Amino acid sequence: MKQKGERKSEEKPSAGMNAARTREKNLGLIVLAVIFALIFWDSYWFLSKFLLLFVIVYVVYVGAKSRF
Repeated sequence: MKQKGERKSEEKPSAGMNAARTREKNLGLIVLAVIFALIFWDSYWFLSKFLLLFVIVYVVYVGAKSRF
């Protein structure tokens, strides 16, 4: 019979492996995000101006639509 506090020996390695894979995946995603930010830094600021203009026009449009 098994003791109350005993666990299967198979559970511990798989839990550790999942944690290691998750850590590796997160680290990989962070590295990709940093590389993307470095490459597209100037493009980001250029495109953010268009996004800001779009948001301003949309807010004016919604405001005008609700008044009339």
